[in-house]
Amino acid sequence: MNTLIPPAKARAALRNAHTLIGHELRARDGIIGKVDDLYFDDQHWCLRYFVVETGGWLKKRQRVLISPEAIHSPEWNSRTLPVDLTKEQICRSPSLEGNFPVSRQSEKLLREHYGWPLYWGAALPGSSLPMPSMARVETTSATVETTAPTGALVDSNLRSAREVSRYRIQASDGEIGHAIDFLIDDRTWDIRYIAIDTTNWLPGKKVVVSPWWISEVKWTESEIDLDLTKESIKHSPDYDPDHPLTADYLGKLYDYYGRPYPHDHDLSTAMSIESPAFENGCAIPRRYTRYGANRQPPLLFEHVPAEAVTLALLVDDPDAPKGTFTHWIAYNIDPRLSGLVENSDLTGAQEGLNDSGRIGYTGPFPPSGEHRYFFRLYALDCRLDLSGDVHRETFLEALEGHVISEAECMGRFAAPVQTSHRK
Repeated sequence: MNTLIPPAKARAALRNAHTLIGHELRARDGIIGKVDDLYFDDQHWCLRYFVVETGGWLKKRQRVLISPEAIHSPEWNSRTLPVDLTKEQICRSPSLEGNFPVSRQSEKLLREHYGWPLYWGAALPGSSLPMPSMARVETTSATVETTAPTGALVDSNLRSAREVSRYRIQASDGEIGHAIDFLIDDRTWDIRYIAIDTTNWLPGKKVVVSPWWISEVKWTESEIDLDLTKESIKHSPDYDPDHPLTADYLGKLYDYYGRPYPHDHDLSTAMSIESPAFENGCAIPRRYTRYGANRQPPLLFEHVPAEAVTLALLVDDPDAPKGTFTHWIAYNIDPRLSGLVENSDLTGAQEGLNDSGRIGYTGPFPPSGEHRYFFRLYALDCRLDLSGDVHRETFLEALEGHVISEAECMGRFAAPVQTSHRK
């Protein structure tokens, strides 16, 4: 039966990249080593790997790459990142010694070994923060758009955070300083902001900018160009590295530049939905898919409006080959609940038809590549009078005019390598 879920875990925080250096990674059976660098992909500015110095226990291999997908429940106070791997798995992983920077082919072998999905080649590969469509990057051969050919095993787009955090920063009308750090979302692992020191131009002033405001990156020249003027940066809100960014500060920053505030940065008390089983924007465990036990994941609700009469849920996959695939419809859920336990029987609520033709939840089952799965929560001002076999279109029509508030979270799942099926 439905039970009240314990209070939700802590929300995402922004972590300074330089403070992640030195964190200890702990496997299920012992210490792996310490973080020496961070590799992010230059198309989506998302952290892809911790570069870990092993300290010699691997003898012939001094460095290994560990994806954030393997990290669970970071212990920030003790500077420890627990890893859901064994040391034996790491010992048997493909050797990358002498292969830095890492090629896309080497990445593919590494991710196949650990069972991590490939983050390139999907509709929106890897990150919840794609770079703007107008952004361009300069390579050694030519200037190219920041979208890689689908499925192509092109050279890797991995960049060292240590290296890029020292790049020169150029405004649209002149140089302003140099990068000193990145601020990284510790749930999605996106690089949300670049910290800049303008000392050589404006002594004592530091600022932050979003990767969305980059007009061009000249990798061969170690330079990041911004779509901002020197004058606008001169009067922008100051950044203090000793104090965390607050919702108030970020609101002032976006207002100052006249840029839209990203909805997923909002730290307000708006209604929210998340799952303790996976981080927003990250991989959904196999247990909750049709490749596994096909169980509905546990969900947490926060800040449901007091005036809500019922809650409704919709889970779908917009990346399905034949169009959006509906995985779950549930409605007339008690708004006093703070969530649903795993595989809840939804006592007192009703469920509709999924696109497999069955009532209730059906888990991810992508035919190939990585798909996104959106969990949408609606707070309604009424009960819905619908039949038990209601389908998506009728359900959405019934919501019209009755939604008080809505929220969503997203998980990802990729078909296991070399697995194919018709659906």
